[in-house]
Amino acid sequence: MARNVVLVVLDSVRKDYFDEHAPRLADAADVSFDHCRAASNWSPSSHGAIFTGELPHVSGLHSHDPSYDDIPVKDTLFDAFRDHYRFAVSSNLFVARPYGFDEYFDEFTSVSRHAVFAEGEEIDSFLHDVDAEGVRRYYEFLRQALGHDETVRSIANGLMLKTNDYLEGVPVPRLWDYGTRTQLSHATDLATAGREPFFGFVNLMETHNPHANNVFYRAEDVPNDWWSDKHRTVPFNNRLLEDPDGYDEHVQHYRDTYAASIGYVDRKLVPFVERLQRETEEETTVVVTADHGENLCYPDDDGMLGHIGNVTESLLHVPLLVFNAPESVREPDDTYFSHLDLRTLVAGLADDELPTTYRDRVPAEVVGGAPPDHVENYDYWDRMIRAVYDGDRKYVWDSFGDRSVYRIDRDRPCRQEEVDEPFDESVEEVFEVPLAEFKSRFGDAQEKDWGDDIPEDRLKRLGYL
Repeated sequence: MARNVVLVVLDSVRKDYFDEHAPRLADAADVSFDHCRAASNWSPSSHGAIFTGELPHVSGLHSHDPSYDDIPVKDTLFDAFRDHYRFAVSSNLFVARPYGFDEYFDEFTSVSRHAVFAEGEEIDSFLHDVDAEGVRRYYEFLRQALGHDETVRSIANGLMLKTNDYLEGVPVPRLWDYGTRTQLSHATDLATAGREPFFGFVNLMETHNPHANNVFYRAEDVPNDWWSDKHRTVPFNNRLLEDPDGYDEHVQHYRDTYAASIGYVDRKLVPFVERLQRETEEETTVVVTADHGENLCYPDDDGMLGHIGNVTESLLHVPLLVFNAPESVREPDDTYFSHLDLRTLVAGLADDELPTTYRDRVPAEVVGGAPPDHVENYDYWDRMIRAVYDGDRKYVWDSFGDRSVYRIDRDRPCRQEEVDEPFDESVEEVFEVPLAEFKSRFGDAQEKDWGDDIPEDRLKRLGYL
C-alpha cells in the first residue's frame, strides 16, 4: 500500500525563531532543509506556490485573485494523491471554503482560531454567510447552532469566541489557544480512522497575528491585558516609518508572544507526529514547513512588523522538515531549496521517494499587499516586489522602481546585508512576464475588488486589518 502523507503548514514562522524555539521538532526530524525559501510573503500567494509549484504571476493565486476555483486538481500537488483519502483541517481564511480550496479534498474541516470543538458550527463559515449585525447576528447563530448535529459544541465555540473578545484589554489570559489543540485532535481522528492510504493537509494559525497570552503558554514579561491588535498592521507600520523607536515595548511584547506561540506548537506537534506513526497501519510521513515568515522590527526586517511590504529574509527564510522520510533520501546540502519545488517533493512521497530539486537562481514574488485598509500610503504596501537568490546575493526590485542587492550569510538565518554593487539585470529573466507589465493589469490598489468573500470582521480576527 502507498505511504500516508501529511503536510503541515505553520503560518508566519521565520527560520531563526523556529530554530531557537522549536527544538523538539528539529530533534525529531529525519531531514531538515536549512535553506528553504518561501515563494512569497503572505498566505494566498505563498500557499498557491506550494500547491502549484508556480510563481503567483503564473498560477494566478495572489492578492488580486486568491481563488482556487479555476485551478484543476491536475495542476496541483493533490493530483499525486488521487488514489488516497484526502482530508484537510485549516484555520486560514485563504485556504478554506470561500476560495474553493475545499474542493480538492474528500473531507474538509474549517476550524476557527477560537473554536474548542472542530465538530461544531463553523464560526468562519457562519461569519461569511450571515447578513446580520448586533443582536440579530447572535440570534442567527443560536438558530443555526440549534439546527446543527452538534448543538452543544456549536454553542460552546460561539461562547469561547465572544469570551475571548471580551477579554481583550482585560488582565486575564485567553481561555484557549489559537486553534492548535482543536485542529491536531481532529486531524488525528481523521488520520487514524482506518482510511488508508491518506493525504492530510493542516494549516496552523497559532503563530499568526493577532497574538496574546493564553492559559496554555504565557510569554514571560508580557502583561495579560496586552494583545497585538492594539495596533493594526498597516497603520502601525506607517507610524514606524515616522517614529521607529516609539513603540519598543509593543514590539518586544509581540516578539515574546510570537516566540511563545512557536514553542507551544513545538510541544504539540511532536506528539501528533509520533501518534500518527504509531497508530497508522502503513508508513506515515509528515512534512512541516511555514508558508512565510514574519518581520519583527529588527534592522534586517527593514524595521517593519508583520508580513507585508517587503521580501526580507525574515519573510522568505522558512523551516522545512521531514519526519519518517523514505530510506532513499538525498540529504539536502547548503543549496537553496524553493517552495516552488515542494510540490514535487511532497508528491514524490506517494511513490516512497523524496525527490529534491535545486535551482541555480531561486525566485520569489509579491504581486500586492493585503486587502485595502483605507489608510495613508497604501499604494506603497500594495506594490509588486520580486527577488532572486543567486549564490550569496539576493536581488530585489519593485514596481516603484527601487532596486537593491543584498549579501546573504548562510550561517545566519534571516539575515541580509545591503551592499553597494551593480544590479545584475539578467536575474529578471527568471520571470515570464516583466514586473511593470504584470502589475499594470490591476490598476489602483484602493479600488481592488475583494468581493463579499472577505468580511472585515473576519480579516480583523486574522490580523490582516
